[in-house]
Amino acid sequence: MKIGVFVHSRTGNTLQVAERLIKQLEADGHTAELHDVKASEGAEDKPDTLEFESIPTMTEYDGLVFGAPVHAFSPAPVMSAFLKKSPSLGGKTLGCFVTQAFPFPWMGGNRALGLMKSLCHQKGGKVSGAGVVNWGRSCRERLIGEVVRKLSGIFRG
Repeated sequence: MKIGVFVHSRTGNTLQVAERLIKQLEADGHTAELHDVKASEGAEDKPDTLEFESIPTMTEYDGLVFGAPVHAFSPAPVMSAFLKKSPSLGGKTLGCFVTQAFPFPWMGGNRALGLMKSLCHQKGGKVSGAGVVNWGRSCRERLIGEVVRKLSGIFRG
């Protein structure tokens, strides 16, 4: 399969998870490409008027994964706006993940993930796998591994 991984990352934490996912997908025999979703200069703090440096096409991919940090119990505004402006996601295998500073998923991660799933659903997609990485926990490496395994697993026969 050809899989596109689209992430927004300010500090590099979300990007780090996406890079590990790309390695696993390639090890599983897939073609995987990473896209860093960025808002135009200075637009990140104005979610209603967000413009993007570019919106990559998604039609070439069989599967898509979206990743974002949690901001105020929601996905980062850049990722939310990106998903709203995306074309139809129907007919593709979809996965989502979020990274958060708080130590437990119920402290915003679950809600943010639910909102990302809802945005995908509004675009005709169904999310087959999702996960939260709590950056502030001592077991962060294990959590990253679990999310990578879960997301890579949705693309197996």
